[in-house]
Amino acid sequence: VWMEENSRYIKEQNIYVENFGNLPRLGVSVFSQRNGSNILTKNALNSMKNVLEHLYAFDKPDSLRMEKMIDGKMVEMSPDDFCERPILPDSFKPTDPTDRYSYVRRNAYQSYGYVNLTQCLKKKEPHLRFTPLYDGWGIDKAPCMRVTVLDCFKEGGVDYPNNMKALEEVGFEIGKLMTAAVSSPSSPRSIKISECLDEIQLQ
Repeated sequence: VWMEENSRYIKEQNIYVENFGNLPRLGVSVFSQRNGSNILTKNALNSMKNVLEHLYAFDKPDSLRMEKMIDGKMVEMSPDDFCERPILPDSFKPTDPTDRYSYVRRNAYQSYGYVNLTQCLKKKEPHLRFTPLYDGWGIDKAPCMRVTVLDCFKEGGVDYPNNMKALEEVGFEIGKLMTAAVSSPSSPRSIKISECLDEIQLQ
């Protein structure tokens, strides 16, 4: 975080260090536009997007590089060094597509179930508007926890994992199918959904 010299944030940081030491901690910062001007402009939001992309999208060639001296050596840092991530359950772990039962050893039952359900439904209903999850799909990490006004828009997903985006896409479509199946359990589509669920349970 870049902090203006002699700003309120600097003073509050110094008070914390004096009383509690320079311990690692999670802080919440609120940034506002100066002089009471509107921060919710296209230019302001684009500027925020640019900052987030440089902070979190380390795979881009022009992304921000941060280094820290540790034990006399300069170490390059990554987003994992300064972001807080929710802990994901093992049930969403990626699986090994070459090992049919890797999901059992990894307890990745949900990721395995989602993969097979999406693939089965796509085979039975090829016209469905989603791409089925690929073999081995899973979620290895969640995005960093933060709250910005950009989170209200798709531009805020600068570090949103592609596997989570894929799950949202198929989840929306499958949710509609499930709702229709509950309202009309004897319809041909509902029967196909039941067949897919039965196949997964038998595996």
